[in-house]
Amino acid sequence: MVDLKLFQQDMTAYVLGESPSTNLLSSIIETPLSVKDRLQIHRNNYRLTLSDALIGVYPIVMSFVGRDWLAASLKNFVLEYPPQMACLANYGGDFADFLANFTPAATMPYLSDVARLEWAVHDCQNTRDEQSLTATDWEKISGPTVGSSTFRLIAAHKFIVSGYPLLDLWNMGSGQEGSGEIDLESGGMILLVIRSATEVLIFPIELNEYTFLKQLENGESILAAAEAVNWAHSNSPLAQTMLRFASNGFFSAEQI
Repeated sequence: MVDLKLFQQDMTAYVLGESPSTNLLSSIIETPLSVKDRLQIHRNNYRLTLSDALIGVYPIVMSFVGRDWLAASLKNFVLEYPPQMACLANYGGDFADFLANFTPAATMPYLSDVARLEWAVHDCQNTRDEQSLTATDWEKISGPTVGSSTFRLIAAHKFIVSGYPLLDLWNMGSGQEGSGEIDLESGGMILLVIRSATEVLIFPIELNEYTFLKQLENGESILAAAEAVNWAHSNSPLAQTMLRFASNGFFSAEQI
């Protein structure tokens, strides 16, 4: 009698690249098509199904490397990073980490950050809908006591910190920058990816803005977050910055 749990473990190991175990080979009934050939069908199906699904998630990465290169890298990725849950919409976020250590990508050190940004866009597209705070909302609630309030960023947001001009690379990959060359030594940037209504937007932000928003993300009050970036004084840009953030839909309206 076949030990189902052991069979599943052996099958998983084989699909992910290991040689078939003796137990696995002996558990499969012989047919005119050999056991090894039939097992190979399952391994190929696993790699092709997942890699083909992820190609659609990373079109900007593909614009830099081509479809064949991306497909080959994804076939390696799915072996090293198998799905941990059944929902494929949540699968593929580790591709940036994979590329950072993928030898064929060593000549393109920016590629992992491009993939990280692309996944952030994908993730925000698939995050639950949520109404954002508007500039009008902010003007109504701002006042002397608002500093003690906490403001939650909308759920559909991701920060990307890169050592490269990532937005320029994104624009080039999406056809917005023409064919001009980008100076990879021009400096890094911090991006905030959010979904406002039905549209995913990418905002470059300054370091102090990033620090301030991360403080809010961690549950700090507006005043505490402002103190972290030296904005807790009358001449600080705090009020104008909060108004701009609210105008761009950074905060959840569920807290008011």
